[in-house]
Amino acid sequence: MVSGPQSPAGTGALDKGMELLALVIRDGGRTPAATLAAQLGLPGSTARRVLGALARQGLIARVEKGRYAAGGQFADLARTIDPDATLARIARPLLRRLAVANGATAHLGIFDDFMVTYLVKESPKPSGLFTREHGQLEAYCTGVGKILLAHLPPEELSVFLEGSFVRLTPRTITEPDALRAEVERAAARGYAVDDGEMADEIFCVAVPILDRRRRAVAAISLSSTPARMGWPRVEAVAADLTACAGHIAARAGLV
Repeated sequence: MVSGPQSPAGTGALDKGMELLALVIRDGGRTPAATLAAQLGLPGSTARRVLGALARQGLIARVEKGRYAAGGQFADLARTIDPDATLARIARPLLRRLAVANGATAHLGIFDDFMVTYLVKESPKPSGLFTREHGQLEAYCTGVGKILLAHLPPEELSVFLEGSFVRLTPRTITEPDALRAEVERAAARGYAVDDGEMADEIFCVAVPILDRRRRAVAAISLSSTPARMGWPRVEAVAADLTACAGHIAARAGLV
């Protein structure tokens, strides 16, 4: 796990226990628990006590001698979690501040069957922007969509590019090779733009929210007019968004 601030006095053992739980869950019983514990520097006696406590709580289950996987209680708890709703709650106040600071509309969106579903929309004042929470837009002509496309596995991106793309404005990119090149540029620079591609006179900058494996679980964006959000400000806006995305990922436990 990524190291963070020093733990308060007395919580070190608990931290190690939680780290061991995470390793066991991710490993799924493939590796002896003693080996996982050794990776964390846990003495054998401590590891056995931690594993016993986790097993008694049903958070892990022994699948064979010395090997553990997720237990029934862990599975029950996992079923109560809506990660998208949690991410939206964490992101909303941060996006609200970002929107006010930039005088623009902030969004958080996720991929849903190659469409973008917007979970959060925050603006310092009524913007008139047609987006809405839980509404969907096409991925190929939105900033959020293009940065999420940039983090797809190559084979999934190729499947997406086999589709047909409608020209919504004179600036919409609809030719598959040109769209692939645009997505590759977004991947290389770490942000995507929508320069009047979804709607005239709307400029959007978007960055991904990444987990510890560098997978994009969602994306955030700022949208306004080209005069306020356009190319002269793109790098600064992308930097603000990237910092915000990092704070969201940290609060959500993604990194």
